[in-house]
Amino acid sequence: MAPKIDPQNLRETFGRFRVLIVGRANAGKTTILQKVCNTTEKPEIYDAKGRKVWLEIDAQRGNHEITNEMVFKSNSGFVFHDSCGFEAGSVEEFEEMKRFISERANATKLEERLHAIWYCIPMDDHCRTFQRSEEKFFSECNTGNVPIIAVFTKFEALCPVAFGELEDEFIGLSSEECLKRIAHRVEELFKNTQVLDRLCDINNLAHPKGYVRLENMNQPNTNCDTLVECTTFALDDKELRLYLVSTQQSNLELCIKCAVGVLVNHAHWQLLPRPTDHEAYQLDLAKWFLHLYLTERSVTALVVPRQMPNNHGVCYSLLVMHHWYTDTPNFIDFIQLFNTLTWRGEFLSILQPLARNGTWFTTANGILRIGIAATILVLEYSAFLRHDSDDELGFMKSAVDHYVKSPTAIAVEKVAREITDRGYKKEELKTKILEFILENRMSKELLTKK
Repeated sequence: MAPKIDPQNLRETFGRFRVLIVGRANAGKTTILQKVCNTTEKPEIYDAKGRKVWLEIDAQRGNHEITNEMVFKSNSGFVFHDSCGFEAGSVEEFEEMKRFISERANATKLEERLHAIWYCIPMDDHCRTFQRSEEKFFSECNTGNVPIIAVFTKFEALCPVAFGELEDEFIGLSSEECLKRIAHRVEELFKNTQVLDRLCDINNLAHPKGYVRLENMNQPNTNCDTLVECTTFALDDKELRLYLVSTQQSNLELCIKCAVGVLVNHAHWQLLPRPTDHEAYQLDLAKWFLHLYLTERSVTALVVPRQMPNNHGVCYSLLVMHHWYTDTPNFIDFIQLFNTLTWRGEFLSILQPLARNGTWFTTANGILRIGIAATILVLEYSAFLRHDSDDELGFMKSAVDHYVKSPTAIAVEKVAREITDRGYKKEELKTKILEFILENRMSKELLTKK
């Protein structure tokens, strides 16, 4: 079992989130990496010793060295490796890739460890989705505990195929009905490839832990949020999951989904009244929201010694997310920010009104109400409020005050009772809560005004 990581040293421990991207030429790998890092620039490439290298990217063979590291200036929280040509049939490079995965999956230094593999399969030739390269990788490559995400790129290519097959049936139909039939046919085409069945074959040595479909990645208004989200929930290590979330500087929805996972785990366990540490529960939820921060001035004044035990300080993922914070002070790297008992006490006292009527023995109803109100709705809303350096937690006070006086508070009480009475299973509970939160986000009114 891996040792427990001190949350105060996440960045120092993990270094950067390390991904191996695998796939044939023209599978759209570079575009995916650019979308993940929110840039159109090419990556900087470094060799295994950290020296910057200059080379032309060969369209057929990647960047030639799997040990080379690709980093984008726009998001240095990621480091990428390219599988470099084994897909073209090179036995030597396939063996090199296997050695790389084995060594990095079991690296003793956590900052050198491989965290995820994205295997890209283009759908623009849907009759040849599972080729010899895919068969060889999944049948022979042992990835250990490193999760594989199957990435079906260029998924939009199935639409014209479906349209061509159904065109004669569209006469007299409404546009809505035509689109519905095309979507249905696309699903059939994808299923008929049997690519998922072959990837998940029990005889394979490696299996994907999740998959995503990416469409129109060449368009400027698209993103890879689903890929990052799928990767996040494929990670078994909670600290590593938290670190990956921290690399997504503006993805509040991912923060919400992670917090909902914590909420559901608490509520599912709390079928009967049990002792409940509300403060620990609220902190466990709040740590997923990356806009909670301390200013440089505060860190200097309230710095926590690096070796201080966990029970003397709590660390959050602290990072400013929104470009409209125009007058905020300078920020230190989020992992270097430490919350003292003083800050934690003030933060929890602000959230205290949200736990009203909550007792030490709390039912699932109370857990749901406190969780939905305290962290998912209030903290999401607080991310959009202006931060005042003279009152570091003033934005939180404003968010709580707004929630308590809003119709949303009544809606939360109602939905908590309804969900508890229905007795949803765990996955159903997660879906129901997430739907409610996304529909009732108080930030919508602020975004409407902007």
